[in-house]
Amino acid sequence: MEVLYYLLGIIAFFIIAIALYIKNKGDANIEFKVAERTAFEVVTNNNNEVVFSCRIPYVNTGKQCGTIMDCFSRHYLPKEQFDKVKVKTQIELLSAPREDDYFEAVLVQKGCGDILNLKVSFSVITGDINIALQDMVDMPIDIFYQIVARKEWFINKKRIEFKADEIKLALKISDDMRGI
Repeated sequence: MEVLYYLLGIIAFFIIAIALYIKNKGDANIEFKVAERTAFEVVTNNNNEVVFSCRIPYVNTGKQCGTIMDCFSRHYLPKEQFDKVKVKTQIELLSAPREDDYFEAVLVQKGCGDILNLKVSFSVITGDINIALQDMVDMPIDIFYQIVARKEWFINKKRIEFKADEIKLALKISDDMRGI
């Protein structure tokens, strides 16, 4: 009987030791720092379309490497709210731009990160895009990203508010730089 208690004690010790090891090992914690994003800037501007972009840093504050498997943006501008433009959003790594709307999976080592580039394109329905955007409303944009690490994969979401005032300011700065 004494041997049985001794064996149970050893088993309990190893179970506790393994649990503490796993807990201490940690996991990835990839944070999109939307509060630290840059202001939107005009990338291209013609009579029919304006493209804005901003940069969003992210960092893995966890104890393990993690993978961003997918990342995409979703804008919320129903035509009942504003019907003068068509909107398209795209998110990509600033260090690896793409033209095909595909987000290639990226490993993020602990303590490391990179910068995302969010593009927002407005195309005018009729008339001049610069005039149409003068009446623009605030537009929320959600960024969805799938993380894979030690724990089961999950999808997270962060929101950016693209304010109408920010659109007007970026257009004014762009016009000032072009000498208009």
